[in-house]
Amino acid sequence: MNSSKLFLGGLPTKAEVDTLMALTATRKEGEIVTKDEVEKAIGCSTKSDRSKGIIRAWKNRAFRECNLLLVAVPGEGYRLADPKERITTSSSLVNAGRRRIVRAAVVAETTDQHRLDEPGRKLRDHIRTIPARLKLAALCAPKT
Repeated sequence: MNSSKLFLGGLPTKAEVDTLMALTATRKEGEIVTKDEVEKAIGCSTKSDRSKGIIRAWKNRAFRECNLLLVAVPGEGYRLADPKERITTSSSLVNAGRRRIVRAAVVAETTDQHRLDEPGRKLRDHIRTIPARLKLAALCAPKT
């Protein structure tokens, strides 16, 4: 039986990601993997569509397997985030998530409930109350 794999939507990225992971393993927090190093490791420009997929896979794998957060440094490359930068990034993600939740609640609130079936109305009511429940949870949380 043939053990070939079918790849839909692009070429495999494992070989390039493995090379970038090896490059990352020698770095410490705060150090930058330069754009030139990345291009040399993957064999294409960091502006190409292929490189964007490889870099995304590399960043995901570095975080998942090594707990390394890679942050883009425009014009330079990717920095291994130190604890302060990790918390700043985390805070930005939380704030962006909060904005998306509020936007989703506004969409639910402005949806005509009379044109929804019963499960749709229940879901609408649930979604539109999420921001208020998050605010209440924050007010009731123990102070640290």
